Amino acid sequence: MAKLLHMPEVSANATHAAIQNWAIKEGETIAVGDCIAEIETEKALVELAAEEEGVLGKILVEAGREVEVGSPIGVLFAKGESNVDIAALLAKAGAQQAAPAPVADEAPVVPAPVAAQPA
Repeated sequence: MAKLLHMPEVSANATHAAIQNWAIKEGETIAVGDCIAEIETEKALVELAAEEEGVLGKILVEAGREVEVGSPIGVLFAKGESNVDIAALLAKAGAQQAAPAPVADEAPVVPAPVAAQPA
């Protein structure tokens, strides 16, 4: 049965992390302990190790993209499994495809003072 792979919390109190690099391509077999991807936060770069065997069926978050911790980042298929309805899997889990992390607001633009004109 297909399972969602989620963005792990790789450093304490991190709310977002980025996929630095996918070590496995879609369709490749994964064994327990294999490095699936490299995950980066402000403080750390760690390898995401497979907790189960299977096949990387679908990458949901491209390399270089930052998402919230806990967001779905990929789909692990069971060996021999295909034609998985990923939208239904996401809906069943109460998730949506990972949205990009919010961008910090830029400093507000303050207009230059205007000299007062006599009336």
